[in-house]
Amino acid sequence: MVAGSNLTGGLDSRAFFHAVKRVLRRGGQMAYNVIGALRGPGPVQRLEHAARAELSAVRLVPVLDPGETYSACALRNVVILGGRDDGGTEH
Repeated sequence: MVAGSNLTGGLDSRAFFHAVKRVLRRGGQMAYNVIGALRGPGPVQRLEHAARAELSAVRLVPVLDPGETYSACALRNVVILGGRDDGGTEH
């Protein structure tokens, strides 16, 4: 099994990120850690697509060990950042 390939409970769905957006205050941010490769199909791409559908300013931050040579194909922790800046109802 590839790490991160069996996310459960819909945590990689657009509905999940819609729920996150609903509870974030305007200007609020969330971080989601996933293990996967930045290149090719997989959990990082599914999460990025779902997050971009609901959140603003989505960014992917690959985590590298000191001295590690970057490779987009390597499995690694990737932190997905996104927020809410849409002027919706404040909580």
